[in-house]
Amino acid sequence: EYVVKDADNLSKFVALADVFGIDKNGISEKELVNKVISECRKFFDGLGMPDNLQKVGAKIEDIDGMVVSSLRGADKIGNFKDLYASDVKNILINAFGK
Repeated sequence: EYVVKDADNLSKFVALADVFGIDKNGISEKELVNKVISECRKFFDGLGMPDNLQKVGAKIEDIDGMVVSSLRGADKIGNFKDLYASDVKNILINAFGK
């Protein structure tokens, strides 16, 4: 969700609509992306995967270290969108306890 909120190119997410069998006709690209995100969540839930960091034993005080580990010495990461330390921290905070 974080990377699509202000992304210019949603084509990678739109392409996943076919994987999930989502009908692309008559809906906006943004609506389609939201359906893809919903289907991804259902898929991972069906596998029994945890849906937040607390469920894997993370603590809020671990977040800064997780940011450093994620960046691995780089200024930014990401293939779809450039993610800087502040972005990674926001993602981890959002994923902490849904």
